Amino acid sequence: MSKKLLLLAAIGLFASCKKSNNSNPENPVPETIKEMNFTITGPKSFSSAPVQQGTGKFNFLGYGYNIIGKYADTSSVRAQVINTSAYATAYPGRIDFSSSTSSGFTSLYAENAEDYSRKISMNLKETEGMKLFKNSITTVFPGQDAISNKYIYAQNVYAMNWKSIRTYWDNGEGYLTSEFSVDVQNLTPENLVKKYGTHILSGIVLGEKLNVYFQAKSSDNDKLHSSIVGFTYALKQVFGFMSGYADPLKPAEVNAISEPKLVYEAIGGDPSKVNKVVTDKRTLIRSNDWFPTCTEDKALFIDIIRLTPLYDMIVDPVKKAEVKSYITSYMEQNQVKI
Repeated sequence: MSKKLLLLAAIGLFASCKKSNNSNPENPVPETIKEMNFTITGPKSFSSAPVQQGTGKFNFLGYGYNIIGKYADTSSVRAQVINTSAYATAYPGRIDFSSSTSSGFTSLYAENAEDYSRKISMNLKETEGMKLFKNSITTVFPGQDAISNKYIYAQNVYAMNWKSIRTYWDNGEGYLTSEFSVDVQNLTPENLVKKYGTHILSGIVLGEKLNVYFQAKSSDNDKLHSSIVGFTYALKQVFGFMSGYADPLKPAEVNAISEPKLVYEAIGGDPSKVNKVVTDKRTLIRSNDWFPTCTEDKALFIDIIRLTPLYDMIVDPVKKAEVKSYITSYMEQNQVKI
Protein backbone atom coordinates (compact mmCIF):
# COMPACT_ATOMS: atom_id res chain seq x y z
CA MET A 1 0.00 0.00 0.00
CA SER A 2 2.79 2.38 0.91
CA LYS A 3 4.53 1.67 -2.42
CA LYS A 4 1.33 2.60 -4.32
CA LEU A 5 1.06 5.88 -2.39
CA LEU A 6 4.67 6.75 -3.15
CA LEU A 7 4.12 5.99 -6.82
CA LEU A 8 1.02 8.20 -6.98
CA ALA A 9 2.88 11.03 -5.22
CA ALA A 10 5.74 10.78 -7.71
CA ILE A 11 3.34 10.87 -10.66
CA GLY A 12 1.59 13.92 -9.18
CA LEU A 13 4.90 15.73 -8.65
CA PHE A 14 6.00 14.99 -12.22
CA ALA A 15 2.70 16.27 -13.62
CA SER A 16 2.94 19.43 -11.52
CA CYS A 17 6.48 20.16 -12.72
CA LYS A 18 5.52 19.51 -16.33
CA LYS A 19 2.54 21.89 -16.08
CA SER A 20 4.70 24.56 -14.46
CA ASN A 21 7.36 24.27 -17.15
CA ASN A 22 4.80 24.57 -19.92
CA SER A 23 3.30 27.78 -18.45
CA ASN A 24 6.60 29.73 -18.64
CA PRO A 25 8.90 30.23 -21.60
CA GLU A 26 12.27 28.53 -21.23
CA ASN A 27 14.16 31.69 -22.30
CA PRO A 28 12.10 34.78 -21.39
CA VAL A 29 13.24 37.95 -23.18
CA PRO A 30 13.91 40.73 -20.63
CA GLU A 31 12.38 44.13 -21.37
CA THR A 32 14.91 46.75 -22.45
CA ILE A 33 14.82 50.54 -22.52
CA LYS A 34 13.66 51.76 -25.90
CA GLU A 35 15.53 54.52 -27.69
CA MET A 36 14.17 57.87 -26.53
CA ASN A 37 14.11 60.73 -29.03
CA PHE A 38 14.59 64.01 -27.19
CA THR A 39 13.61 67.42 -28.52
CA ILE A 40 16.47 69.59 -27.25
CA THR A 41 16.37 73.39 -27.24
CA GLY A 42 19.17 75.68 -26.17
CA PRO A 43 19.23 79.45 -25.65
CA LYS A 44 18.34 81.65 -28.61
CA SER A 45 21.71 83.37 -28.32
CA PHE A 46 25.01 82.10 -26.95
CA SER A 47 26.52 85.57 -26.56
CA SER A 48 27.74 86.33 -23.06
CA ALA A 49 25.30 88.36 -20.99
CA PRO A 50 26.61 91.71 -19.69
CA VAL A 51 28.33 91.52 -16.32
CA GLN A 52 26.78 94.84 -15.26
CA GLN A 53 23.19 94.55 -14.08
CA GLY A 54 21.03 97.00 -12.20
CA THR A 55 22.80 99.62 -10.12
CA GLY A 56 26.51 98.99 -9.61
CA LYS A 57 27.43 96.68 -6.77
CA PHE A 58 23.79 96.47 -5.62
CA ASN A 59 22.71 94.79 -8.86
CA PHE A 60 18.88 94.51 -8.87
CA LEU A 61 18.39 95.10 -5.14
CA GLY A 62 15.54 97.61 -4.85
CA TYR A 63 14.10 96.87 -8.29
CA GLY A 64 10.55 95.78 -8.93
CA TYR A 65 9.73 92.15 -9.65
CA ASN A 66 6.68 90.39 -11.10
CA ILE A 67 6.06 87.02 -9.45
CA ILE A 68 3.86 85.88 -12.32
CA GLY A 69 7.00 85.94 -14.46
CA LYS A 70 9.82 83.44 -14.69
CA TYR A 71 11.39 82.55 -11.35
CA ALA A 72 14.69 84.32 -10.53
CA ASP A 73 15.10 85.62 -14.07
CA THR A 74 15.95 89.06 -15.42
CA SER A 75 12.86 88.91 -17.66
CA SER A 76 10.75 89.34 -14.51
CA VAL A 77 12.70 92.32 -13.16
CA ARG A 78 10.89 95.64 -13.46
CA ALA A 79 11.74 99.32 -12.95
CA GLN A 80 13.72 100.51 -9.92
CA VAL A 81 11.65 101.43 -6.86
CA ILE A 82 14.28 102.18 -4.18
CA ASN A 83 17.29 104.43 -4.66
CA THR A 84 19.53 101.76 -3.17
CA SER A 85 22.73 103.79 -3.36
CA ALA A 86 21.21 106.66 -1.36
CA TYR A 87 19.64 104.23 1.10
CA ALA A 88 22.99 102.47 1.64
CA THR A 89 24.70 105.81 2.26
CA ALA A 90 22.11 106.76 4.88
CA TYR A 91 21.95 103.30 6.49
CA PRO A 92 25.20 101.46 5.68
CA GLY A 93 24.56 98.79 8.30
CA ARG A 94 21.19 97.78 6.91
CA ILE A 95 22.44 96.25 3.67
CA ASP A 96 24.17 92.95 4.20
CA PHE A 97 26.78 91.71 1.72
CA SER A 98 27.77 88.06 2.16
CA SER A 99 30.59 86.63 0.07
CA SER A 100 30.39 82.99 1.12
CA THR A 101 30.87 80.78 -1.94
CA SER A 102 28.87 77.63 -2.55
CA SER A 103 27.84 75.45 -5.46
CA GLY A 104 25.71 72.42 -6.17
CA PHE A 105 22.83 70.79 -8.02
CA THR A 106 19.16 70.89 -7.06
CA SER A 107 16.30 69.07 -8.77
CA LEU A 108 12.55 69.59 -8.80
CA TYR A 109 10.00 67.03 -10.00
CA ALA A 110 6.31 67.62 -10.68
CA GLU A 111 3.37 65.53 -11.84
CA ASN A 112 1.91 68.45 -13.82
CA ALA A 113 2.18 72.22 -14.36
CA GLU A 114 0.20 73.10 -11.23
CA ASP A 115 2.41 70.89 -9.07
CA TYR A 116 5.52 72.45 -10.61
CA SER A 117 4.27 75.97 -9.89
CA ARG A 118 3.35 75.05 -6.32
CA LYS A 119 6.79 73.61 -5.65
CA ILE A 120 8.76 76.46 -7.17
CA SER A 121 6.64 78.92 -5.16
CA MET A 122 7.83 77.15 -2.01
CA ASN A 123 11.28 78.66 -2.59
CA LEU A 124 10.15 81.93 -1.02
CA LYS A 125 8.29 82.71 2.19
CA GLU A 126 6.31 85.40 0.36
CA THR A 127 4.92 82.94 -2.22
CA GLU A 128 4.76 79.71 -0.22
CA GLY A 129 1.36 78.06 -0.44
CA MET A 130 0.57 79.66 -3.80
CA LYS A 131 1.10 78.52 -7.40
CA LEU A 132 2.90 81.41 -9.06
CA PHE A 133 5.76 82.04 -11.52
CA LYS A 134 3.59 80.89 -14.43
CA ASN A 135 6.12 82.09 -17.01
CA SER A 136 8.62 79.53 -15.70
CA ILE A 137 6.47 77.11 -17.69
CA THR A 138 4.97 79.15 -20.52
CA THR A 139 8.18 80.85 -21.69
CA VAL A 140 10.23 77.66 -21.50
CA PHE A 141 7.56 75.49 -23.13
CA PRO A 142 5.40 77.89 -25.17
CA GLY A 143 2.00 76.59 -26.14
CA GLN A 144 -1.51 76.79 -24.76
CA ASP A 145 -1.50 73.21 -23.54
CA ALA A 146 1.61 73.64 -21.37
CA ILE A 147 -0.69 74.57 -18.47
CA SER A 148 -2.61 71.31 -18.51
CA ASN A 149 -2.62 67.80 -17.13
CA LYS A 150 -0.95 66.45 -20.27
CA TYR A 151 2.64 66.79 -19.16
CA ILE A 152 5.00 65.93 -16.35
CA TYR A 153 7.72 68.45 -15.50
CA ALA A 154 11.14 68.56 -13.89
CA GLN A 155 14.03 70.97 -13.49
CA ASN A 156 17.70 70.69 -12.56
CA VAL A 157 19.76 73.71 -11.57
CA TYR A 158 23.51 73.86 -11.11
CA ALA A 159 24.27 77.07 -9.21
CA MET A 160 27.59 78.69 -8.39
CA ASN A 161 26.82 81.28 -5.68
CA TRP A 162 29.39 84.02 -5.16
CA LYS A 163 27.60 86.55 -2.99
CA SER A 164 24.24 87.57 -1.58
CA ILE A 165 22.84 91.03 -0.90
CA ARG A 166 19.85 91.64 1.35
CA THR A 167 18.01 94.25 3.40
CA TYR A 168 14.66 94.84 5.13
CA TRP A 169 14.09 98.39 3.77
CA ASP A 170 13.49 99.99 7.16
CA ASN A 171 12.43 103.56 6.29
CA GLY A 172 12.80 102.63 2.62
CA GLU A 173 9.79 104.74 1.69
CA GLY A 174 12.00 107.79 2.29
CA TYR A 175 14.38 106.70 -0.47
CA LEU A 176 12.06 105.99 -3.36
CA THR A 177 13.20 106.89 -6.85
CA SER A 178 11.70 110.15 -8.07
CA GLU A 179 10.12 108.30 -10.99
CA PHE A 180 8.30 105.86 -8.71
CA SER A 181 7.11 108.68 -6.44
CA VAL A 182 5.53 110.46 -9.41
CA ASP A 183 4.06 107.25 -10.81
CA VAL A 184 2.38 106.38 -7.51
CA GLN A 185 0.40 109.61 -7.80
CA ASN A 186 -0.44 109.34 -11.49
CA LEU A 187 -0.69 105.66 -12.47
CA THR A 188 -3.55 103.27 -11.80
CA PRO A 189 -2.77 100.16 -9.72
CA GLU A 190 -2.84 98.09 -12.91
CA ASN A 191 -0.28 100.30 -14.66
CA LEU A 192 1.88 100.48 -11.55
CA VAL A 193 2.09 96.68 -11.52
CA LYS A 194 2.85 96.61 -15.26
CA LYS A 195 5.80 98.94 -14.73
CA TYR A 196 7.08 97.91 -11.29
CA GLY A 197 5.75 94.39 -10.78
CA THR A 198 4.12 93.01 -7.66
CA HIS A 199 7.10 93.08 -5.29
CA ILE A 200 10.51 94.61 -4.65
CA LEU A 201 13.70 92.57 -4.65
CA SER A 202 14.95 92.76 -1.05
CA GLY A 203 17.45 89.89 -1.13
CA ILE A 204 19.26 88.43 -4.13
CA VAL A 205 22.02 85.97 -4.99
CA LEU A 206 24.72 86.68 -7.57
CA GLY A 207 26.53 83.89 -9.37
CA GLU A 208 26.14 81.59 -12.35
CA LYS A 209 23.65 78.83 -13.06
CA LEU A 210 22.82 76.20 -15.64
CA ASN A 211 19.10 75.46 -15.90
CA VAL A 212 17.78 72.26 -17.47
CA TYR A 213 14.01 71.95 -17.90
CA PHE A 214 12.10 68.76 -18.75
CA GLN A 215 8.62 68.19 -20.14
CA ALA A 216 7.12 64.89 -21.28
CA LYS A 217 4.01 62.75 -21.45
CA SER A 218 3.70 59.59 -19.36
CA SER A 219 1.37 56.61 -19.48
CA ASP A 220 2.32 55.67 -15.91
CA ASN A 221 -0.38 56.25 -13.29
CA ASP A 222 2.20 57.59 -10.83
CA LYS A 223 3.07 60.81 -12.66
CA LEU A 224 5.42 62.15 -9.98
CA HIS A 225 7.51 58.99 -9.97
CA SER A 226 7.46 59.02 -13.75
CA SER A 227 8.84 62.57 -13.69
CA ILE A 228 11.71 61.41 -11.48
CA VAL A 229 12.48 58.39 -13.65
CA GLY A 230 12.17 60.22 -16.97
CA PHE A 231 14.28 63.20 -15.95
CA THR A 232 16.93 61.02 -14.32
CA TYR A 233 17.29 59.11 -17.57
CA ALA A 234 17.28 62.29 -19.68
CA LEU A 235 19.93 64.07 -17.58
CA LYS A 236 22.26 61.10 -17.80
CA GLN A 237 21.74 60.46 -21.50
CA VAL A 238 22.00 64.05 -22.73
CA PHE A 239 23.99 66.00 -20.12
CA GLY A 240 25.92 63.30 -18.30
CA PHE A 241 24.49 64.58 -14.99
CA MET A 242 23.27 62.54 -12.04
CA SER A 243 19.90 63.65 -10.67
CA GLY A 244 20.39 62.25 -7.17
CA TYR A 245 17.86 59.45 -7.71
CA ALA A 246 19.78 56.31 -6.74
CA ASP A 247 17.34 53.47 -7.50
CA PRO A 248 17.96 51.42 -10.67
CA LEU A 249 15.78 52.54 -13.56
CA LYS A 250 13.22 49.96 -14.63
CA PRO A 251 12.76 49.67 -18.41
CA ALA A 252 8.96 49.59 -18.13
CA GLU A 253 8.98 52.89 -16.21
CA VAL A 254 11.35 54.61 -18.64
CA ASN A 255 9.39 53.29 -21.63
CA ALA A 256 6.23 54.91 -20.23
CA ILE A 257 7.74 58.29 -21.20
CA SER A 258 6.90 59.84 -24.57
CA GLU A 259 7.50 63.18 -26.34
CA PRO A 260 10.35 64.22 -24.01
CA LYS A 261 11.58 67.80 -24.34
CA LEU A 262 14.68 69.36 -22.79
CA VAL A 263 15.45 73.08 -22.62
CA TYR A 264 18.74 74.39 -21.24
CA GLU A 265 20.23 77.81 -20.57
CA ALA A 266 23.42 79.11 -18.97
CA ILE A 267 23.25 82.32 -16.93
CA GLY A 268 26.59 83.97 -16.24
CA GLY A 269 30.03 82.68 -17.10
CA ASP A 270 30.51 82.23 -20.84
CA PRO A 271 27.34 80.60 -22.21
CA SER A 272 29.05 79.90 -25.54
CA LYS A 273 31.08 77.22 -23.74
CA VAL A 274 28.01 75.02 -23.36
CA ASN A 275 28.50 72.85 -26.42
CA LYS A 276 26.09 70.72 -28.43
CA VAL A 277 27.71 67.53 -29.74
CA VAL A 278 25.77 65.60 -32.40
CA THR A 279 26.73 61.95 -32.89
CA ASP A 280 25.29 59.23 -35.09
CA LYS A 281 23.13 57.99 -32.24
CA ARG A 282 22.12 61.05 -30.24
CA THR A 283 22.67 64.69 -29.32
CA LEU A 284 24.80 65.46 -26.27
CA ILE A 285 25.10 68.73 -24.33
CA ARG A 286 28.49 69.23 -22.72
CA SER A 287 29.07 71.93 -20.09
CA ASN A 288 32.60 70.92 -19.01
CA ASP A 289 34.11 73.99 -20.70
CA TRP A 290 31.52 76.31 -19.15
CA PHE A 291 32.22 75.47 -15.50
CA PRO A 292 35.74 77.06 -15.47
CA THR A 293 34.24 80.32 -16.78
CA CYS A 294 32.05 80.66 -13.69
CA THR A 295 34.09 83.36 -11.98
CA GLU A 296 33.07 86.13 -9.60
CA ASP A 297 33.54 88.86 -12.21
CA LYS A 298 30.95 87.15 -14.44
CA ALA A 299 28.40 86.68 -11.63
CA LEU A 300 24.83 87.72 -12.43
CA PHE A 301 21.46 87.74 -10.68
CA ILE A 302 20.52 84.04 -10.30
CA ASP A 303 18.24 83.68 -7.28
CA ILE A 304 15.91 85.44 -4.86
CA ILE A 305 16.22 85.46 -1.07
CA ARG A 306 13.48 87.86 -0.07
CA LEU A 307 10.67 89.95 -1.58
CA THR A 308 8.79 92.98 -0.24
CA PRO A 309 5.26 93.77 -1.48
CA LEU A 310 5.21 96.84 -3.72
CA TYR A 311 2.41 98.45 -1.71
CA ASP A 312 4.60 98.52 1.41
CA MET A 313 6.49 101.44 -0.17
CA ILE A 314 3.37 103.54 -0.78
CA VAL A 315 2.78 106.16 1.92
CA ASP A 316 -0.69 107.38 0.89
CA PRO A 317 -3.06 105.00 2.76
CA VAL A 318 -5.81 105.18 0.12
CA LYS A 319 -3.49 104.42 -2.80
CA LYS A 320 -1.73 101.77 -0.75
CA ALA A 321 -5.03 99.97 -0.10
CA GLU A 322 -5.98 100.18 -3.79
CA VAL A 323 -2.66 98.74 -4.94
CA LYS A 324 -2.75 96.01 -2.29
CA SER A 325 -6.25 94.99 -3.36
CA TYR A 326 -5.25 94.90 -7.02
CA ILE A 327 -2.07 92.86 -6.40
CA THR A 328 -3.94 90.36 -4.22
CA SER A 329 -6.54 89.85 -6.95
CA TYR A 330 -3.87 89.78 -9.69
CA MET A 331 -1.91 87.06 -7.93
CA GLU A 332 -5.02 84.96 -7.33
CA GLN A 333 -6.17 85.22 -10.94
CA ASN A 334 -2.74 84.29 -12.29
CA GLN A 335 -2.05 81.23 -10.18
CA VAL A 336 -1.41 78.09 -12.21
CA LYS A 337 -4.50 75.91 -12.23
CA ILE A 338 -5.37 72.92 -14.39
